[in-house]
Amino acid sequence: MKTRMQMWLARVALSLVAIAAWGTGATAQSLSGVYGGKECDFKLTFRPKDVVYIQFLAGGSVMQELPGQYKVDGDRVAVTAPSWGAVFTRKGDTLVAPYLGGKTVCTKLADVRRAPPVAGPCDQFSPAYNRGNICFDTRPMLNVTTPPVRVHVGNEVVRESVVVSEAKGGSGWRPDQSQGTTTLLWPANASVMPSPALLLLKVSPHGETVEAKAMFPSNVSTFTDAAVDMAKQLLWRVALKDGKAAEAWVLWEFRAVARASGFITVNVSGGPSLVYIDNEMMDAVPVIDYKVWAGPHRIMVDLNRSRGGRRLDETVQVDSGATVVKSYDGFAQGAPAQVPPAQVPPAQVPPAQPQRCCGRRRSKRVHHR
Repeated sequence: MKTRMQMWLARVALSLVAIAAWGTGATAQSLSGVYGGKECDFKLTFRPKDVVYIQFLAGGSVMQELPGQYKVDGDRVAVTAPSWGAVFTRKGDTLVAPYLGGKTVCTKLADVRRAPPVAGPCDQFSPAYNRGNICFDTRPMLNVTTPPVRVHVGNEVVRESVVVSEAKGGSGWRPDQSQGTTTLLWPANASVMPSPALLLLKVSPHGETVEAKAMFPSNVSTFTDAAVDMAKQLLWRVALKDGKAAEAWVLWEFRAVARASGFITVNVSGGPSLVYIDNEMMDAVPVIDYKVWAGPHRIMVDLNRSRGGRRLDETVQVDSGATVVKSYDGFAQGAPAQVPPAQVPPAQVPPAQPQRCCGRRRSKRVHHR
């Protein structure tokens, strides 16, 4: 009897130990909270049920957001998302993984209870974005009637027309992954011709580009920056969801097209004037070495604005590397007179004449006696 009791107690003890061990293992198989930091290329938000949200960072900015899953096996944490995956080693409150030829170290930043809310499926772009038309029914379309925009190219500002064509793809993406292409003129004498860039654009319900970032940058960083600057000025026909304007993400391609350039200089004398080149008012007069693309350009000058003035309008041809110099004179023939009209002195004003009736002069009667 005593032997049976001892055996029963031993079995109960073993069962309790097994349960305790299983509970410890279950706790170790989960993560919670937000991991990131200066040495981390991501921001990882771990949620219950093996769900993790991944933000890909570059220069402190979020380049892409993806929902994913994670599995914990001892000190190894496998994180997977569509077309991406990484295996981290857990060391206390840090996750370490090899990445881009080095390593990324992500430190726990906050508990999941204090983590900021995670964006919805339409607030972030991913390979599964707008699946089943969950975000919009009709995608946004670039407004091809957008007037030319001023684009910063390095230290210069150039005018670029909005020209749309079919996407051709590039290094890292297929043509069908971009909704379209916009060309960006580039100096023909540049030492390196830029490769295309694929940008991710956020289009507001008002048809404006409110965010632009490079998904696949060009091999020339100046071109990528110019493409981003141009993209932020593009206007769109809005996306529609159930007949209402909706916000939308768009992948858009930018390609460099070689073209020669020249300069225009405009000198004006004879009072304050306004100068327009290709319908754009210049900031100051005279205009010195205004850079334009080779070809015909329109110059309009409003001469001597303070005295009524007049407008001159002509078209000039600018050749590659050449400078066209135009000079205009506000006092030239056709301009309003600059001398005020003479005034008649009061003393020379003739006296007032007696009023006449009805346009006839009355005759004087003579009486004869």
